[in-house]
Amino acid sequence: MAAETNQTKLLKALEERNAFIETILQNLPIGVAVNKVDSGKATAVNRRFSEIYGWPDQDLSDVLGFFNNLYPDEAYRNEIMAQVMGDIQSRDPERMVWNNIVITMRTGEKRIVNAKNIPLYDQNLMISTVMDVTNEYKQAEEIRRTKANQGALINGIQDMIWSVDTNLHLITANNSFVEMVKSLTGEFITEGESVLLKEFGEERLAKWRRNYERAFNGEQFNVNNEHYNPITQAIRYSLISLSPMINEDGHIFGVACYSQDITQNTLNILELKQRESLITHQNEQLTEIAQINAHEIRRPVASILGLIHLLKETGEIESTKELLQYLEKAAGQLDGVIKRIIDKTAP
Repeated sequence: MAAETNQTKLLKALEERNAFIETILQNLPIGVAVNKVDSGKATAVNRRFSEIYGWPDQDLSDVLGFFNNLYPDEAYRNEIMAQVMGDIQSRDPERMVWNNIVITMRTGEKRIVNAKNIPLYDQNLMISTVMDVTNEYKQAEEIRRTKANQGALINGIQDMIWSVDTNLHLITANNSFVEMVKSLTGEFITEGESVLLKEFGEERLAKWRRNYERAFNGEQFNVNNEHYNPITQAIRYSLISLSPMINEDGHIFGVACYSQDITQNTLNILELKQRESLITHQNEQLTEIAQINAHEIRRPVASILGLIHLLKETGEIESTKELLQYLEKAAGQLDGVIKRIIDKTAP
């Protein structure tokens, strides 16, 4: 009787343990299936396994049915089967991990799963686990697309864009900034490297330390910059915007910089100023010419007119000679004034 009682207790304990394990198995957030290694037949499948794959247990119970149902495209099915079966045959547990696998549910819906097998060869068992990562995969893809679009956007412009952390090390930069640094140093700058390059010179480095410090103190501002481009061998002008980068806690963790090339605008302004200066100079010359016309030309002209009048009034030869001398002198004065005007207006 005692032996029967102990056996009954052991059976009851075993049943309770199995029930406990079954409860855990059925409520796991991941799908779990236990298959025989030699035959591939499933001995246990939890509810989540079927839900994730989107097929009833009986349609997933054997290896061939499993692959035929989940991968209706023959080429893709052959690719996945070759990979999975090869990894299993290697008997290397580290190879029995398959991420971002596209499956087709019974409804035709496509899902993304991560699967992993855990071999128990001494028990002739293979534990297969699966997780639905469709949402995570889509989010990751969206992040990748966003980064790719942002990269294409910032690298598709000639203006320089870069950001630095509180140690004045590069966080990110577009191709234009990287090329600018390479033209100065001969090297490509990478993330984590200092943006205070010795090739800038001490004066320029001191200026940029002050600029970054202003931004780290919360100020958003613009600075004008002039530098020599060794590639084009020309002076370039830029307007640089510096903005503090603030995290969710309200702390400044970096500075974003955008350098807009304003060389053409600056050269246009300089040319306009030169033209304004030339026009001003020409106006001054015209004013002086007008003064000459108003005062200096009228005087010898008046003299000439007066002498001509006297010549008409007198008939004496001696007087005429003397008047002609005065007339010649006045004409010479007028000729001198005209030459001065010509000199003023000559290009």
